[in-house]
Amino acid sequence: MGRWNSIKDKLSWPLVVTVLIYIAAGAIALTVLLPSHNEAKDLEARIELLRQEEERLSLTVAEKPLLETKILDMQERLLTLEKDIPSQYDLPGVQDVLRRLALYYGVEIVSLDHIPLRANQDGKYGVIPLSLRLGGDDTLLSYVAHIQDSLPTLRVTDIALTYLGGRQFDLSLQAELHVLVLGHALLSNWESPGLDHREEVSLPASSFGLSFETIRKFLERRVLVLGVVESGPESTVLLSKDGVRRWYRLGDRLDEAVVSSIFANGVVLDVDGVHLKLTVGS
Repeated sequence: MGRWNSIKDKLSWPLVVTVLIYIAAGAIALTVLLPSHNEAKDLEARIELLRQEEERLSLTVAEKPLLETKILDMQERLLTLEKDIPSQYDLPGVQDVLRRLALYYGVEIVSLDHIPLRANQDGKYGVIPLSLRLGGDDTLLSYVAHIQDSLPTLRVTDIALTYLGGRQFDLSLQAELHVLVLGHALLSNWESPGLDHREEVSLPASSFGLSFETIRKFLERRVLVLGVVESGPESTVLLSKDGVRRWYRLGDRLDEAVVSSIFANGVVLDVDGVHLKLTVGS
């Protein structure tokens, strides 16, 4: 009690007012300055982000000439590609290219057919299946190579080459012509390719998966089918090889060939994976 009275005697109104002023000033400082300090930190973080963004923009501006050059290059490449990609309206022109190349190589087009356009889901692109049958000598291979070079969007899906004797072949080809689907023929930028000279493709030794000399004897009438006796699995075929006649059953071997199938008027020989079809009189 005595201590409290001693403190009370020492207090005066001016001192109390002074203390209250300091307390109020501290409260104001905490209320005003602390949020300002936090805002300052936020501003510093935003300034740093802006500085980084400015650096990125500066790099982009510095790369602008290079980017513009790339854009021009891409536009030129797109224009070049458009010249190589036909539309569905260019099918007659594509067929004309096939005919002109056949004339160039002395190849006979036995048939040239197509089925209607198959468009993809978005309707921007499509495929026109083509069927082509040709006759001629071994320049047929040069013809096929040339049409694929001249028509980059023509994808060959199946090809069958049959030797007819006397260096004459029959070639059947299935292909898909990939096209742009356009609303009007005038929108097409396709350009019909010229008939530039190409190096001819000969029939290489590995064309049939093995030496051509190996199968030559089966293709040049050294092996002849003389007769067939059909009786299911027991069917037999009479073959003449270099003038020597013999009856063969399924699975029998004739030099490098194996009799893999016997039908009404002929036989199929499997020559190391290559199937050769020989008929009576061929």
